[in-house]
Amino acid sequence: MASPFDPKSASLTVIDGPSPFARRAHMEALLDGLSLTADFTDGATGAHHAEACARAHLGALGGPLPQIVLENDLALTGDGIALPPLPKDADIIYLGVSPFGALSPSPAHLEQVGRRVIHGLTLASVQDADWLRVHSMSGAIAILYVSERGRARWADAAREAIETGLAFDTCCAYAMRDVVVYAPHLPVFYEARHLQRRLKRVTPAQREAWTRRPIRPVVEGDIRVGNLGWGRIMAQAVPGGSGLEWKLLSGPS
Repeated sequence: MASPFDPKSASLTVIDGPSPFARRAHMEALLDGLSLTADFTDGATGAHHAEACARAHLGALGGPLPQIVLENDLALTGDGIALPPLPKDADIIYLGVSPFGALSPSPAHLEQVGRRVIHGLTLASVQDADWLRVHSMSGAIAILYVSERGRARWADAAREAIETGLAFDTCCAYAMRDVVVYAPHLPVFYEARHLQRRLKRVTPAQREAWTRRPIRPVVEGDIRVGNLGWGRIMAQAVPGGSGLEWKLLSGPS
């Protein structure tokens, strides 16, 4: 029988950087409470936020596998980060979640909505009592890299983000077609609202709620409404990609 995953068996990296929110001290205290030691990277500055984020994630990769990479504004959903035995075919485990996912990258979809993630379209199915299989999801706040294949594909996604100006986690949402990604039913980490910078359209409370709420899994044939900000679409889960993908039914409207 496989043993539960012990986070102390993984290398641990926290993406750090200049911040007015004392995030470094917050993360050191959080990890100290878990008896975990992390390497803190310097992050990336002097660039557009999306590019800096991608460069920071790319710079955090390396060292022994498995490797956990955390952003520096997190809180724990439960009491710790012990996990059930990892699925044998896992390349990547997402320890944090979001409600954003992407349509399949068909020419028709790209023409209608572009290459972007859409609120309400996280796509994940139940693997078993412990795990969800994630087919499309944006949100790179806490990632466990299990295989070199998975880490290399996410490094490619970071380079793509730097070259195109897309967000790193958007590129990862599309890259999930190429590797095997899982998440526990209950996210391990979420974005703590008191550590969030204010944005024009998103409040710190929304950021926390988005990342604290568990994924609502789908089965083939399920229909969901996605919010583009300037319109809504309807999409259906169909076979394809890494098992399931979204097919656009109607919209934007």
